[in-house]
Amino acid sequence: MGKFWKGPGISEERESPAGIPPIGTIGIEWQRESPPLLRAEENPSILSSLEIENPNMDEREFYTEKSQIKHATYTCPKCHETAEFEIHWLHRMKRKTLPPGADDRDRAKFAKAGDYLVRVDEYLVCPNPRCRSRFEIPDLQTVVLL
Repeated sequence: MGKFWKGPGISEERESPAGIPPIGTIGIEWQRESPPLLRAEENPSILSSLEIENPNMDEREFYTEKSQIKHATYTCPKCHETAEFEIHWLHRMKRKTLPPGADDRDRAKFAKAGDYLVRVDEYLVCPNPRCRSRFEIPDLQTVVLL
């Protein structure tokens, strides 16, 4: 007998030899429940084996984010029509002051931080009504340091 998961909040005790789903369950996904995860509070040896960073400080707290649209010209690889596209970027600007609750490592990261752009769009759609194919932006550059 093993415990099987049928769906959200539904688990049943059923017999299954060697991972074969119980009879009468053809067409239903049956999965064996995974063992419970250990928490660091329950097992202190986990804490000693991991390097714990400041859980309150995230690198995104060093920046303010603003959406930007930049125009670029690309050629559709299928119909070879050239068109101008709007590319969405996320502009991350370094804050003027360090967020509260920062430690020495966070201060060092903040000192090295600078403004940069992250490309949000990955795909474009050809504007030609007969083509309308979807293609990847041919530029490899997804991050631009300013």
